[in-house]
Amino acid sequence: MTDVVIQLDLFPASALLAESGTTFLNTRVAVVDGNVEVWRNEYPTPVVVFTAPLTSYEGNVRTGYTLHTDAGTVIAGRDGGCGCGATLGTADLWAGRRRVNTSL
Repeated sequence: MTDVVIQLDLFPASALLAESGTTFLNTRVAVVDGNVEVWRNEYPTPVVVFTAPLTSYEGNVRTGYTLHTDAGTVIAGRDGGCGCGATLGTADLWAGRRRVNTSL
């Protein structure tokens, strides 16, 4: 079994793709193996709407994160609520891989 290194996992979250001005609500924003991933809640399974290698970041869980990539900037923060009923909360997004949590 291979490892997946999770450096950030925000859920429920909102994500603004700064260059396009697109805001996604009810998302899961993660930094996985050095890549920024924005997952959107879809039925029957979540889908990735943005992914790119992380080049730098600012922020923290309290104020939100600005995640810089060569493909653009993602501004992410926690949404209110619990995310109950969302497939994103229970989905195994990295199936078949052992999760290793670390910090940015």
